[in-house]
Amino acid sequence: MLSAPLSEYNFSNLYLFRKVHNYKLQELENGTLSIVGTSYDNHTFLMPLFRPKKWSDLIACAKTVGAEFLFPIPENFWPEIEQEGFSVSAIDDESDYLYEAECIRACRGRHLAPHRNIVRQLFGTHDVSCVRYTPDLLSDATSIINGWADKRDLSHESADISPFLEGVQHAQRLHIEGWLFYIDAKPVGCIFGQTLSKETYLYHFSKTASQYRGLAQHMHQRTAEDIPEQFTYLNWEQDLGIPGLRQFKRSFQPTQLLQKGRVWVR
Repeated sequence: MLSAPLSEYNFSNLYLFRKVHNYKLQELENGTLSIVGTSYDNHTFLMPLFRPKKWSDLIACAKTVGAEFLFPIPENFWPEIEQEGFSVSAIDDESDYLYEAECIRACRGRHLAPHRNIVRQLFGTHDVSCVRYTPDLLSDATSIINGWADKRDLSHESADISPFLEGVQHAQRLHIEGWLFYIDAKPVGCIFGQTLSKETYLYHFSKTASQYRGLAQHMHQRTAEDIPEQFTYLNWEQDLGIPGLRQFKRSFQPTQLLQKGRVWVR
């Protein structure tokens, strides 16, 4: 009903990260439902599921459940919130990356020339293939995700690996689609995503074996080619302030960074 383009407004995202963010369904005093969670910087927030008639009423409800701010508030609501006298802030690390799907499919433009070159080199030295994910490929998908974490010496807790593994295991029930990539018949990369709105497709996560230059670039283009043309935009979620991830996502020159507003209760 909100038609919010933000990645949090997706059931699979909320379900898979329920432990990471301590998500709980909360009935407010006015009888509406919201979600209460904990942000990455350890603040309690209230996530509205309906557009309130007055934002001051929702902020008052947030106080009663101990929330420090409303989050994530789409930018199209900011003007009316500010008209009621409340300020809205946002953190760059939390912004979703939005791309025009056709730009990623075609991989055209001078700024993408480096990507095209390293993909060409990858295909010149390796046999690269892609298959759509099915439950019988669970072990391959799991090995890719675990291998990605082990290469970086990351625990399942610190790297949010558990939500990724659970997403793969329950992909069909959650209506999540996947693509597995193989180099020389070895599983080395995967992308999983699903519909976010009528015009936006959401990528939940992408994992690659880092020793293959050009693989990540090829994966994103190849996946975009498979996504139905009804989707005008691709949402690649946030970068969480991770330098390498930020550099990679910005190299594709996103159409927009979708900011996620925080409306502080105080």
